[in-house]
Amino acid sequence: MQAVLRSTPLARPALRSTRVVVIDNSADAADAVADALRANGCDVEVAYDSADGIDAVALHHTDCVLIDIDMPRIDGIEVARCLREVHRKDLILIGLTRARHAVSAAASDLSVFDHCLAKPLDVSAVRALLRLPRA
Repeated sequence: MQAVLRSTPLARPALRSTRVVVIDNSADAADAVADALRANGCDVEVAYDSADGIDAVALHHTDCVLIDIDMPRIDGIEVARCLREVHRKDLILIGLTRARHAVSAAASDLSVFDHCLAKPLDVSAVRALLRLPRA
């Protein structure tokens, strides 16, 4: 089972619409997560860089965004901050990182995320966070 590295309680009900954007500069990782989410009934868009991801969120009328924290040029924390400022405040933001120590070392920076999960991602953790039914 995937460990949730940091999570704040959600007061939100289960999503009726599960529109998700995955933003990760690793195409293999992004595509694997997207395929798994699609298999769980989500409508998923993938972006392989920060700017395309920000655009995809606006175009896709997104409910949840999974964001690689360790991206080049514009890191995932800055992407999350931008999304919080520009888009709906109720957007669920999930940070993804391979560096488990990054969560404790940068907890204040990560506060923009609703949740942070370790990579490689176990989609059952995302399914539980979003209260998705089992595939």
